[in-house]
Amino acid sequence: MRDWAQVARQYDKLVFDFTARGKFLPLIKLDKRHQNYPGDSFTLVTYIGSDSIDKEWLGGEAINCMAAVVGASLVGIDKTRQDGNNYVLMSQKWFNSENGENVYLNKSDASTGQSFWYELFPNLLAYQLNDLYPNTGDLPKHVVSVADRYYEASVGMGGRTDPWILPEFNYKSFNLKTGRPSDVNTWREPDAAAGIAWLEYMAWRQHHNPKFLAAADWGMEYLSKRAKSPYYEMLLPYGAYLAARMDAELGRQYDVGKILDWVFDGNSECRPGWGVVAERWGDVDAHGLVGSLTDGEGYAFAMNGYQQAGALVPLVRYDKRYAHDVAKWMLNLANASRLFYANAHDPDHQSCWDWAEHYDRDAVLAYEGLRKLKHNHSAPMSDFRLVKGRIVSGDFRALRYAEDGETEVLEEQLVDGEQAVEHIWDFDLPAGEGRALLMEAAVQRHSANSFLLSMASSPSGPWRVALNIDRSDSYWYQLPDDLSGRVYLKVESSDRSRREGGLDRLTLDYLLLGWPTKVSPYAQGDMLPGKRPGSVTDFSLYSGSHVGILGGIVRTTNVPQILRLDLLRTDYYHDRAFPTYLYFNPYDTAKTVQVEAGAGAVDLYDSVSGRFVARNVTVRGTVTIPPDTAMVLVLAPAKGRLTIEKGVTLVNGVAIDYGGVGPARSSR
Repeated sequence: MRDWAQVARQYDKLVFDFTARGKFLPLIKLDKRHQNYPGDSFTLVTYIGSDSIDKEWLGGEAINCMAAVVGASLVGIDKTRQDGNNYVLMSQKWFNSENGENVYLNKSDASTGQSFWYELFPNLLAYQLNDLYPNTGDLPKHVVSVADRYYEASVGMGGRTDPWILPEFNYKSFNLKTGRPSDVNTWREPDAAAGIAWLEYMAWRQHHNPKFLAAADWGMEYLSKRAKSPYYEMLLPYGAYLAARMDAELGRQYDVGKILDWVFDGNSECRPGWGVVAERWGDVDAHGLVGSLTDGEGYAFAMNGYQQAGALVPLVRYDKRYAHDVAKWMLNLANASRLFYANAHDPDHQSCWDWAEHYDRDAVLAYEGLRKLKHNHSAPMSDFRLVKGRIVSGDFRALRYAEDGETEVLEEQLVDGEQAVEHIWDFDLPAGEGRALLMEAAVQRHSANSFLLSMASSPSGPWRVALNIDRSDSYWYQLPDDLSGRVYLKVESSDRSRREGGLDRLTLDYLLLGWPTKVSPYAQGDMLPGKRPGSVTDFSLYSGSHVGILGGIVRTTNVPQILRLDLLRTDYYHDRAFPTYLYFNPYDTAKTVQVEAGAGAVDLYDSVSGRFVARNVTVRGTVTIPPDTAMVLVLAPAKGRLTIEKGVTLVNGVAIDYGGVGPARSSR
């Protein structure tokens, strides 16, 4: 078990050091553009090394930079006065006011309508900063603006209060400027219902505007009534937390258990396989990590685990039925998260050991992800055949590496009234399972056209369509198990009719086939595949910037493997509360754990059993935890006045137990 608070503090010290020297260092720069914010701001590189290839590095990503400010704050670092900089004020750069969006977005000049989670998540971070640093800058005004805008979005997706009609969140995004949801045939992110509901409820907690509460109820009722999992990325755990909190505080009856099942099980309708790992990878436990259970047999991500911890740990305050399961999961997550760092592996089980050995001796920079199996990659052997169209520039050799200025550009030709491109590459591919296609493409196309990518074992077919390339993006495709040996990939226009307005183009930055090896596990990221060795690393600041969540929540105790989890640290905008901690005994025998009482005498109340387990404790007390049992200990003032109101137990008017409705619906 790593000391996560220390990791977070060392991370902050390294990442916010303008004087750091070495390859790819420093990791921070000042942003003097004064965009959306009148003063200088800051930016952190997304991947270590990506400043050499990322032309937009100066702007930075909110999900990285703002998360680093939140994470440091959770371990006690005052980010309003650090080396003469106020990083909380600087974070207002990502409130997109100059372009009229008036919400926080991932870039300081971004627009809505692209991806719900990328657009909603920066606002969650802004709300968290507003809670951690009340009345700082324009954050209070921004909270209201965000709540107003996403109330409007909920109405734009069909929400009504009279009569009561739920919005339909099953879209990719919502364009706040046009007032319309993104109508696309690519992917959908319906767990936006959870993200919007969280934002609206936290705004309602501050301002008590009834429309904010209505929008929160719309999102939560949508999730409770939905039959299949809407999990896409990051947001759904916040829905589980909010279901428990609204049930406890308002008497709602949202289905906490169903949403938690969706979070863990990997049965998402819109992103199959997204859930929590429950197995060993190689000779280590990967239990508890969050990510894809199916991509290459398993691919977990640091950021997702950290954020899920921040959302689910405080849930236990409001629904004690899940104390055992959340605590057991957190023990596994806090243990296995060490595998995202270089000191957990030998050089053969990580992609960037050489860089870490020189510049990250404390191992505080996280790899973006951890694969169950290391993957090798195969590039095209040749431009096997150009059937129609022309190669404008580049050739098959440009597809080996991305972001190096080399691309292969294909363009349609007009022949016999037909406007088309059709091109074939050949590859060598070993037999086995878990092979995948990776590609980075940019398209310039007529609205009715797209580029179809097909594969075959013979240049004459039969061809199996793998991808419909209809946007500029990165693509991934699981290859059929029966495909091996010499493999052929063909790209062709889907619409070959003659059109006005020019010939369509497809630009490919890289095109690779990947397959798993027997090396397990393997720490890496999405950056290196397709890059020249040494040009960039897989150390991802946008992942590691969230480590302060573990640092703020997790502490070890006098008993190995029994953790103390702080239930208030990420319970934003909560009512007055006494210190509250979650303990779990994973042993098959009872264990006695020391409890730090702090200043003054306290009575220790366990909300799981509904009783006081120690009285008049000063400085340090002890509790005995039965085997395979969780306790939620509230440190209430000694000899406080005990009352019960509407099923809620209070001491001196402060809630210590929100009651419960019986055992959890499922137990893991």
